[in-house]
Amino acid sequence: MSKNPPWNRDELILSLDLYFRHNSLHIKTHPEVIKLSETLNKLSVRAFANYHIERIEAHRDELKSVMRK
Repeated sequence: MSKNPPWNRDELILSLDLYFRHNSLHIKTHPEVIKLSETLNKLSVRAFANYHIERIEAHRDELKSVMRK
C-alpha cells in the first residue's frame, strides 16, 4: 500500500469545507467526500505525471543540443 502524499493548502480548504458543512460521524462515506477524494487523486496523479514528462522533455532537449556540437 502506498503512503498518501502530504496535502496542499487547496486540498485542505476543500476537505475542511466539506467536513464543516457535513459534520457527521460518517463523513468518510459521504458521497461528496468520496467524489472530492477521487477528483483530488486524479489531479495529483496528472500533476505528478506532467511534471515528470516536462523534466524528461527538458533532458531530451539538452541531450539533442549536446549531440549536435
